[in-house]
Amino acid sequence: ALTTSTSDRLVVYVDGSFDVSIQKYSFGCVILLEDGRIIERSGNGEEPELLAIRNVAGEMHGAMYAVQWAFENGYFSVVIHWSAKNPHTKKYAAFMKRMQEKIEVIFQKVKAHSGDFYNERVDKLAKKALVEGHGIPDVDVYREKNRK
Repeated sequence: ALTTSTSDRLVVYVDGSFDVSIQKYSFGCVILLEDGRIIERSGNGEEPELLAIRNVAGEMHGAMYAVQWAFENGYFSVVIHWSAKNPHTKKYAAFMKRMQEKIEVIFQKVKAHSGDFYNERVDKLAKKALVEGHGIPDVDVYREKNRK
């Protein structure tokens, strides 16, 4: 199974959230490192054309964040656990297509609220980011010091 990270494959969980009253979407991202460390990231956004797809917008940002992070930290493959139906905004599709030339991206469907520990964790992160997030983080800011 693809549930643990190895030195060349990263395992992540992403989730999105949406709040109609404040017109924001958000994402939560849990990165499981092979040494047992867990990195948590989140962010929110309010691009008008993405508000239409609600929480899926957040999930897409989470997936893009995860893939970029994996690539910048020297992984050759990333497994993304998420629950979105395969969404296709042009920007997202173009980003993923570009990245898939550099890194293997595997999507692992997660049934929402099935009691999966990390799935519940990213769900909470995403919801929290709706009100506490400060935009969508620039991946470069978080580039880990000890690259592979």
